[in-house]
Amino acid sequence: MDQERASEYFSRQMFDGMGDWYPEHQGEWVEGEEFDRRSEIVSLIVECRESITEDSPSLESLDEFVERNRNKAEDWLDSHYTWQQLGAVREMVRRTFQFSKLDAFTIPSEQTALYISEASRSYIHGFLLSSVAMGRCALEQALKEGLTRSNAKPDGDPGLLGLIEHAERRKAVLSPDSLNMARELGRKCNKVMHSRPVRSEEAVLNILDGIRGLLKEIYTPAAREDE
Repeated sequence: MDQERASEYFSRQMFDGMGDWYPEHQGEWVEGEEFDRRSEIVSLIVECRESITEDSPSLESLDEFVERNRNKAEDWLDSHYTWQQLGAVREMVRRTFQFSKLDAFTIPSEQTALYISEASRSYIHGFLLSSVAMGRCALEQALKEGLTRSNAKPDGDPGLLGLIEHAERRKAVLSPDSLNMARELGRKCNKVMHSRPVRSEEAVLNILDGIRGLLKEIYTPAAREDE
């Protein structure tokens, strides 16, 4: 028999002990219409803070409710996010193991490291658009650093596709095949960010895998010298 995993254990413990603390530490089990009402309030609180919503009297009333019942609203949100995160753990584990180890001969700058880390974390947590945006930033910054290291720094700020064209002209940083891949990935990232938001996890994983592979080549210059 497989050992119970942490997310399963804590989900079970929370469910079994729900009456001891939820929702106001009064041993109260909420269900039916009351549960639906609270769920709707929590959804509205989150929605009107995560996205642009049309101003309405109902939202003004919601703000008034939150101000009058701040502790209660925080309790409900705490429960909402706790269950949400516990429910997401299995998918986060699965996405983590879709990545291979990312290592290189030299360590990138703190800026590039932050970009690729944020891209990977966003994907693991299921934030697909954010992962593409941060992955694009990582590739652009890595190309700037690679060109500078190769004494081929361009004038001005030509942008991602301009950097790729410059690297191709100077025969620097990446192999010809990798430059073609970088160009294709750059176009895909631009399309996602400017005209066609991606919803496919597989498509985003392919983009990130490609970017991570290019970063490994950029920060392992010895590999190209040995060719």
